[in-house]
Amino acid sequence: MSGIRRVAIAVVAALLVATVAVTLPAKPAVAAPSNYLNLYLPYWAEGHGVLPDGTGELSKVFFYPFYYGVAQSKIHYQGTEANPGKLPPVGTRFYMHVSLNLANGIVPTNSAEFSLRLLLPTGLSLAVNSNTDVYCTRTNEAYQITDFSSSWCGDPTPFGAYQQFPNATVHGGEIIHYWFPVIASKSTAQGLGEVQFLAQQLTNNVGQLPNPVISAITPTVLASAGASLPSATAPGAPQAVSAAATNGGASVSWSAPASDGGSAISGYRANAYTSAAGSTLAGSCTTTGARTCSIAGLVNGATYYVDVRATNGAGTGSPSGRVAVTPVAPPPAPSGVVVNGVNSSVFVSWNAPVTTTPITGYRVDVFTGPTGGTSVGSCSTTGALGCTVTGLVAGGGYYAEVRSRSSVGDSAPSARALGLAGVVPSGGGEFIPRNPFRTLDTRRSGQGPCVAGGTTRNLTVAGEFGVPLNAASVVVNVTVVNPTAPGYLTVFPAGTTRPTASNLNFTAGQVVANGVTVGVGSSGQISLFVNSGCADVLVDLIGFHTSGTTITGGFVPINPNRVIDTRQVTGGGCIVGGTSRDITVTSPIPGGAAGAVVLNVTVVAPTAGGYLTVYPTGENRPTASNLNFSAGQIVANSAVVKVGAGGKVTVFVNSGCAHVLIDVAGYTKPGAAAAGGYTGITPTRRLDTRQPPPGACVPGGTVRDVPVAGLGSVPANAYTVTVNVTVVAPTTAGYVTVFPTGDPRPTASTLNFQTQQVVANATTARVGQNGSISVFVNNGCAHVLVDVVGYTSVPG
Repeated sequence: MSGIRRVAIAVVAALLVATVAVTLPAKPAVAAPSNYLNLYLPYWAEGHGVLPDGTGELSKVFFYPFYYGVAQSKIHYQGTEANPGKLPPVGTRFYMHVSLNLANGIVPTNSAEFSLRLLLPTGLSLAVNSNTDVYCTRTNEAYQITDFSSSWCGDPTPFGAYQQFPNATVHGGEIIHYWFPVIASKSTAQGLGEVQFLAQQLTNNVGQLPNPVISAITPTVLASAGASLPSATAPGAPQAVSAAATNGGASVSWSAPASDGGSAISGYRANAYTSAAGSTLAGSCTTTGARTCSIAGLVNGATYYVDVRATNGAGTGSPSGRVAVTPVAPPPAPSGVVVNGVNSSVFVSWNAPVTTTPITGYRVDVFTGPTGGTSVGSCSTTGALGCTVTGLVAGGGYYAEVRSRSSVGDSAPSARALGLAGVVPSGGGEFIPRNPFRTLDTRRSGQGPCVAGGTTRNLTVAGEFGVPLNAASVVVNVTVVNPTAPGYLTVFPAGTTRPTASNLNFTAGQVVANGVTVGVGSSGQISLFVNSGCADVLVDLIGFHTSGTTITGGFVPINPNRVIDTRQVTGGGCIVGGTSRDITVTSPIPGGAAGAVVLNVTVVAPTAGGYLTVYPTGENRPTASNLNFSAGQIVANSAVVKVGAGGKVTVFVNSGCAHVLIDVAGYTKPGAAAAGGYTGITPTRRLDTRQPPPGACVPGGTVRDVPVAGLGSVPANAYTVTVNVTVVAPTTAGYVTVFPTGDPRPTASTLNFQTQQVVANATTARVGQNGSISVFVNNGCAHVLVDVVGYTSVPG
C-alpha cells in the first residue's frame, strides 16, 4: 500500500493513525518485519476525531500533572485488503503495531510511565515463541528513530483477558512503538472482530503546565511476510475435564490444551468408557470449538469413565485423564400433597419421595382445574416440604401439583390436590387448622444443631407455613429427642420474658412430646428454651388463631401463669390417690371469666404409678385421662378444659400421692361460640382398643379411623376436634400421628412412646371424611385411647 502518511503533533492537538515505513534493527534468529501494509480493510475505529477513512485519533485522555488516567482504543475488522471476507491463511504470522506518545511541547526530561494491554478477538492469537519476537523502538514526532538500545522489549504476560506488555516510560515529544507477532487461527472471520488496546498511566513526572497534557494510544495495524511458524503438531490433552451426571448421560466440560500444536484447534471429542482402562466405548459427543458437550445413551446407575481429545490440522492429540460419572434418573414425584387455604393464599405441603437421587428442591404449581390448564401461581423451596402461593381469589378452589427437583431434572408432577384459598376470618381467636406440618427438626441439615442448655432458639411461624403475619397464636406439637441430660423445655412468645413454667420434662436419651398453644411474639416468632444438656427439638404446626376482636369462643393467649404448685406451702401438698382437688384457673384471666382454659399440667415425683384427669368442676368425673405417670417420674401434658363451677377445674389422681403443677396458657371468650370459636365439653372417650369391639391393638404401619362428629356433644358439622390421645402397652418403641381422615398422612408425629409405656398427648385435628379423624401407629402394636374434650365450628 503506497502513500505514507506523516503525523504532526502539537500541544492539545490530535494524533492521527498513520501507516509508516520504519526500518527496524535486525534481530537474531528472526527476520525483521518489512513492507508494512494495512492488514484489515475495510475497518473502522472508535474514538474521538475518527475520520471517514478510518484514520484519526482513536482515543485521547487528558492526564493532568500528578494524576492518572486510562485510554482505550478499538479497531473493528471484517476481512483483509485482498479478500474482505477472509482472514490471512491459518498459520500465517504477521505483525501489529501500536504506538504511545507524550505530546510535543513537554521537555524531554519530563516523562510518564504507561502499561499497555492488548485484547485479541476470536481468530487471532499471539505467536510469541521466544524472547526475540517482540520489537520495540522509539521515535520522535517525525518518526525518526532515536533509540536503538531497546530493540526487544519483553514478552507480554497474561493480565486477566488481556496480554500486558512490559511497562514503558515515555518522554515529552517522544513516541514508543511496539511490533508484536500475531497468528491467524481461523480461515473465516466469525462475524465482526475487534482488537482492543488499553493504556493506563502509572506515574506522571510532568511539571505543572497551564494546559493539560494530552496523550493517546494510536494503534496502526500493519502486516509483514515475517518469519514462518514451525510445522504444526497434534494438540496437547485438554485440561480440567469434568463430567456431571444427567438422565441417561453426562454433561462434559473442559479447558483448552496447554498447547494447540501450532495450529488452530478445529474440534473436540468426549468419550465415555465402561471401565477406567477405556477398553469399551459406550458413548461420545463432539464439538467444533465449544468446550462442553453432552453424551447420551448411557445407563442410569452405571459408572462410566470420560476423557476428551482435541483435533487440529495436524491430527488428534492425546486423551485427557479420565473422570468417573454415574448417570441418574430424575427423582420420583412427591406424595401426600395437601392444600391448606387462608385469606387469599394456599399453603401446599407434601411428603418427600423415597429416592437415591439427591433432591435439590421442589416446585409447586397451582391450577384452577383438576387437569391441564395454566398455572395461576407457583412457589419453590430448596428442601422444605411446604411453601405458600399467594395472589389467589379468596374462597376459590385451587389444585396444586408438586415436582421434585435435582441436578438431572425435575420429576413428573404429583397427583393434584384440591384446596380452598380461605375466606378472611370474621373475628379474632378463630382456630384455623393446618394438616400437621413439621416446621423445625434440629436433626436436619441446616436446622440444627441441638438446642444447648441455657440457650433459646427462635422459630419464625407467622408469615410462614400458611400462617398469616397477624396470627395471634399458634398450636404446635413439640418433641424433644435424645437430650444429653435431664431437663425441661419451655415455649413462649419471642420478645417476652421467659416464664418459669415448663411445657415438657425429659430424661437423658428420652423421646417425649407435648402439645403447646403459644402466642406469636416479636418478628412473628416463638422461642424454645432448653435448661440443661443439649436436646434436639421437633416442632409440628397444628394450626393458628386469628387476630382481631375476639369472638365468643375465640382463643386469647396469655403468658403462662402458674395457678397451683402443690410443692409450695399454699399448694396444699401432693394429691392423694383416689381424691380430687378443685383449682381456680380464672384468676390470671382479665375479668375472671372464660369458656375453656388451655393448661399445661405437670406431675412431679408421684409415689406410685397412675394417671391424672382434669375436668370441669361440678361435672361427673369422666373415664378419660390426661396424663399417665410412673413412680418418681416428672411428666407434663397440655389440656384444654371447659371451665366449671366457680371458675374452677377439678384434678383427680387415681393412685399414690402426686405433686401437681398447673400453668394457664390461654382461654376462650365465654358465651355461645360464634363461627370458628371453641366449645369445650366433658371429656368423652371415642376409642379404647382394649375394649370390644374391636378389642385389638393398632398394628404398626396401619391406620385406625375414629368417628367423632355427630356423636355425643360434638355436632355433625364440627370443623375440628381437640382430643387427648393415650398409648398403652405398645410392643415396641414408635410414634402416633393423628390427622384428618381421607387426607394424606403427614410426616409429623403427635406422640412418641417406648415399649410397654403408657403416655398421652393432646392435639387438635380437622374433622375428615365420614366425620372421622385417623390414628396411625408406625411400629409394633399399640393400644390407643382417644378422648374428645372440645370442638370448633367452621370459621366465619
